[in-house]
Amino acid sequence: EKFKELLTLAVSLNPTDPNLHYNIGVMNMETGDVDASIENFKKAVELKPDYVDAYINMGAATLKKAEPIVEEMNQNLSNFDKYDALQIQQLEFYKEAIPYFEKAFELDPANRSVAQTLSGIYEQLEMYDKQKAMQAKIAEMQ
Repeated sequence: EKFKELLTLAVSLNPTDPNLHYNIGVMNMETGDVDASIENFKKAVELKPDYVDAYINMGAATLKKAEPIVEEMNQNLSNFDKYDALQIQQLEFYKEAIPYFEKAFELDPANRSVAQTLSGIYEQLEMYDKQKAMQAKIAEMQ
């Protein structure tokens, strides 16, 4: 908490430093304030448009929003209607995360982790053409 206060003070002294916004975003994500973390990461990429890690963390934070839904899905495995309704909500977060991961991959096309994440999201969303293309890029990385 004290470190977050100091970072916030540092931002007030140097508001154009993308790393400060990024680090506050990481701290917000770690404490569960996902929406605030996304805003911090957005500010970081506004200041530094090629900030790969900020794009990755925006995608990760967006996926993190789906965690409570996944937990509820796991509690409703035998209630098919409820499970299906929850899955639709989960997939909306996946769709929301795609642009962040795609931008990160555009900026860092050798990032295998981002490629694998995208491939998994494409599979979940039944975007099989994109998944197949990403799998080919992953294979080229080996």
